[in-house]
Amino acid sequence: MSLSTLADRYCPSVCRPVLERVQQSPIGKRIVSGTFWSVVGNGFGKVFTFIAMVLVARILGKEAFGEFGLVHSTAAMFVTFSSFGMGMTATKYIAEFLHSDKERAGRIIGLTYVFTFFTSFVVAIVFYLISPWICETCLKNPQLTNVMRLASGLLFMLTFMGTQTAVMTGFQDFRGLAIVAIIVGILSLPIYTVSTYWFGILGAVAAVIFCTGLNILINSMFIYRNTTKHQIRYLFSNTYKEISILWNSNLPLVISGILYVGMVWLVQMMLRIQPNGAAELGEFYAAQNIQIAFFFLPTLLSTVFFPNLCEVGGMSQNSRYWTVVKKGLGLQTVISLILALPMIMFPNFLMKLYGNEFIGNGLILVTFGIWGIVNILCITVWQVMIDQKKAWIFVFFELGEIIISLTITYFLLEKQWGNIGIVTSFITGRIFILILMIFYLRKYTQ
Repeated sequence: MSLSTLADRYCPSVCRPVLERVQQSPIGKRIVSGTFWSVVGNGFGKVFTFIAMVLVARILGKEAFGEFGLVHSTAAMFVTFSSFGMGMTATKYIAEFLHSDKERAGRIIGLTYVFTFFTSFVVAIVFYLISPWICETCLKNPQLTNVMRLASGLLFMLTFMGTQTAVMTGFQDFRGLAIVAIIVGILSLPIYTVSTYWFGILGAVAAVIFCTGLNILINSMFIYRNTTKHQIRYLFSNTYKEISILWNSNLPLVISGILYVGMVWLVQMMLRIQPNGAAELGEFYAAQNIQIAFFFLPTLLSTVFFPNLCEVGGMSQNSRYWTVVKKGLGLQTVISLILALPMIMFPNFLMKLYGNEFIGNGLILVTFGIWGIVNILCITVWQVMIDQKKAWIFVFFELGEIIISLTITYFLLEKQWGNIGIVTSFITGRIFILILMIFYLRKYTQ
């Protein structure tokens, strides 16, 4: 039975017009298909990863789980340097030139691979060498040095995996991404559990590295399939022709990423040195994992939204472009509000999943729910800024956000607000930059 028949039978007045519009729009079909596969694949993957993190937290305990989260977030911060913004660039230009200029799309893929391999290798070596200093000076825990050094391998692999994901997103192969997410998600559960049980924090980091490597291997197979299907060859020899992209697109993305991720990491360091800081970080990372699980749908919609937005923008259809933007922003708002409700209404129940020692500070999850809503809206508007080639303007906006967030963090930590204080500072900073971006786009681009 077709979708049109079901629409006529059960809800003709509402479903039929919507389906007709989708069927008549190639972009609409791709958005629906991409969203479906993203939800299915990442839904299963996130469920298994979430369960794995719950088990890791129960095995390690609140303080050790906080240390594990801090090691992971430190490596992720350096990924901002090593990736050099190539992921967003790859997605944008592959989607834009996939059908109109296959040779250029091939050069951009080649540039992406060559540049990220070089930068991730260099940054991973630097990270390995400074790991003792990070643990002794910043984390105040020299015992984490070996774990942090191991995370240098994670840094390298996370960078390359992110690049591959961006390339597949540019191809709009959301079905392939879904299959990879399901396979890795299922395998991650026993790998995380066994490795953490036997080797503690070191085993947990090793499990992340192994699962990331598995992800890279499967991604490579799907990328090969896509390049063959679209008759695109990696052009490593002529990548110099696309160097201008690094200045116009990548450099502002790198700067903004370094500024924001660095600020988030610094704020976590400020919390870590507070009394009971490790336990507070344990609650923070537990709430963060719940937020990731609940907000996976709007996050995926953003992934599907961006390449289609770039494609519409490349058609020079201004009125249609801004209609897509407004509908995307409205949809993200509604979905985010709905998904945040359980986090706001049942915070203690959800935190209890990580163990009894995580009960008692449900307010941290409430603030994460609010942060999730604002953050998704910021990501959606940020994608419009990037596609409109306003990345440098965004960098200046983000400077204001960082100043506000750090100032509020310092003040609230002095008032002993703990992890509630730092999330409150994130929310305030995100609201500030969201207002600035919307005002700028309405005034200067439409």
